Amino acid sequence: MSIFDAARSPRLEAQRHETVRQAALNIGEVLSELKDEFPRVTASKIRFLEDKGLIIPQRTSAGYRKYSSSDVSRLRFILSVQRDQYLPLKVIKDHLDAVDRGEAPEALPGEPQPHHSSSIATWLKPWSARPDWFLSLSYRA
Repeated sequence: MSIFDAARSPRLEAQRHETVRQAALNIGEVLSELKDEFPRVTASKIRFLEDKGLIIPQRTSAGYRKYSSSDVSRLRFILSVQRDQYLPLKVIKDHLDAVDRGEAPEALPGEPQPHHSSSIATWLKPWSARPDWFLSLSYRA
């Protein structure tokens, strides 16, 4: 038996599916994972995000959702951006779709730009030579 035949053997294939099955979480387990960081998230919210195409969990033969660790990470990202930056789902979905296509999307609105800190340093440079200038701005009674 060659390596390629062994890789396709039914026994190894069954073991591989069993490993995936064990690593996958049901929706209740996902809620347990997220509850500390997102106490108000519900199963219906997760299903809603699926309906909108932001996450696509695997399904069992009986139709139950099974979430991988990458699904949970993606959920965590979506919920964080929604909570912290108040971004609409359309913007989040477009960003994630670009990432899924292998593109490097622009930063989401509200994210710091890579050149941001250097532009502040450039702006402050003339004033760093005269630190007493800042003192002249203070209120004097």
